[in-house]
Amino acid sequence: MQANPITTKSIKKATSYLKRLAVQSPIFLCIGTMSVLADSIGPQVGTRLNANMSHPLTVYGATNNAITAQNLQQAYAFVKSMHPNSTIVVVDSAVGTPDQIGKVQIAPFGVQAGKATGKSFQPMGDISIVGIVANKNMKDFYTPTRRQQNTVDTLCRLISNSILQSLQV
Repeated sequence: MQANPITTKSIKKATSYLKRLAVQSPIFLCIGTMSVLADSIGPQVGTRLNANMSHPLTVYGATNNAITAQNLQQAYAFVKSMHPNSTIVVVDSAVGTPDQIGKVQIAPFGVQAGKATGKSFQPMGDISIVGIVANKNMKDFYTPTRRQQNTVDTLCRLISNSILQSLQV
């Protein structure tokens, strides 16, 4: 299967940015739930990282062990206590404007998970990687479509491949 040039370019761009952050031995906190397609980027990326790394990464959150709104605060406190001096990279889904859907945002600061759905969690992590999956008006967030499935699949591939390439694992 031939790679989509836009995806290849996006992976290179994201990989380059992650390398510039020069994070050694990061801890990944992959947030989301498999019960809502638009919110499944975190656990899908966590599963992809676990399946494709050639040397161990520390990954919390996967499709079979999701970190969701119900256990997020406890999970984050646990990760902070187990890895007090590590850089925590949070991977999550996000909403945005129509022209942002399908894009990845990487920032040198944490993320405020749940903000789009009215939850008020404290900002978490040191670096955030979010895939924008739906319009911020939330109209299409809970209604899975083939287009949304394609967007989520593409973003999961882009994020996981960029992380693995940036760490050369």
